[in-house]
Amino acid sequence: MTSLFSMSLLVMIFLIPFLASLLIILYYWYKDKYEREPLSLVLKMFIWGATSAIFGAIVLEYLAIMALELILPPEILAIVVPVIVAPIAEEYSKGKGILLMRGNEEYEGMMDGLVYGVAIGAGFGLTENILYGLNALVFGGLLATVLLVIIRSSLEIVGHPFFTGWIGSEVGLEKMYGHGGFGKGYLLAVVFHAIWNSIAIIGSINETLSISLLGLAVIVYFFLMHTRMARALQLDRECMKLS
Repeated sequence: MTSLFSMSLLVMIFLIPFLASLLIILYYWYKDKYEREPLSLVLKMFIWGATSAIFGAIVLEYLAIMALELILPPEILAIVVPVIVAPIAEEYSKGKGILLMRGNEEYEGMMDGLVYGVAIGAGFGLTENILYGLNALVFGGLLATVLLVIIRSSLEIVGHPFFTGWIGSEVGLEKMYGHGGFGKGYLLAVVFHAIWNSIAIIGSINETLSISLLGLAVIVYFFLMHTRMARALQLDRECMKLS
């Protein structure tokens, strides 16, 4: 019974983040109603986000931490890493997938970039949530693992897919209309990510304030993503009328 329970727990750690990521990708892919992207390319971006982007982010963060340890005290480093280093490294690593995809003929506009960015972010979030779940299982116990996996997976729609989707939509906007671009998308994604991680830091000081800010961030980020998608679909609709 213990062995079966342990196996079920391990399956849950992998299955819940995977299902959450899959639902997020399919939602945005389905919303791209005027010209849906090939699922093979969406899957490719998802896998890239779950593997190459994660590896790249780990390397960049490790190198940054090694350098910062020489000049910053541990208590400052504990804030700088999640609030500054992680957003910069992770959004760059994920954003590289957008840059690699940018020249593809299927990547035509804002909504296309949003879908590909969401796929990369969902893949990144999948691996990250699995790693956090395994870490909680080893060091935090059963209850901590269950809560962490469920909460992180349920919040992912306003996490990595949102951040990287923003980068992808800006690159798609540049391809379609000549303004926007990777730099603008990357900068905003880093800011959004830094705010998100800052809320977690606040939780170690004032849990009530952190929960309140988290709820506000979820609402604001969801609204921003919905507005961005509506704009992308409007542009696609206008292009369809002109063609």
